[in-house]
Amino acid sequence: MENKRILAMLAIIFLSVFLAAYILTHITINASLNKRFCLWEGQSAIIEPEGLKITLVNAIYSPCPKHVVCFWSGVGVDLNVTSRENSTKIFATMSADAFGYNVLASDISSFRSCFIVNKLE
Repeated sequence: MENKRILAMLAIIFLSVFLAAYILTHITINASLNKRFCLWEGQSAIIEPEGLKITLVNAIYSPCPKHVVCFWSGVGVDLNVTSRENSTKIFATMSADAFGYNVLASDISSFRSCFIVNKLE
């Protein structure tokens, strides 16, 4: 009887964590030009009235440790950028341009990254 109760509690905890993570990554946030915002992998931001949507597809955080020779190291983000009817996928290590906007990436970590979007002159 005690084992069933422990298993039920573990199942509830697992489902709660899974549901919270799913909800968090599928909520679209509102963002503004020239203001910092952060996204979890799979999460999107809408920048109005520009009609720009930025989705963090993948955050890559794989720096090379000190005193180690690495085959590959890097930090960057894969983004889907949509502007009205057009869509493109970009990879940014620090910044990238799409549809007349510059997307500056900062605080890149394994699952969450922050951005500032500026209009190009």
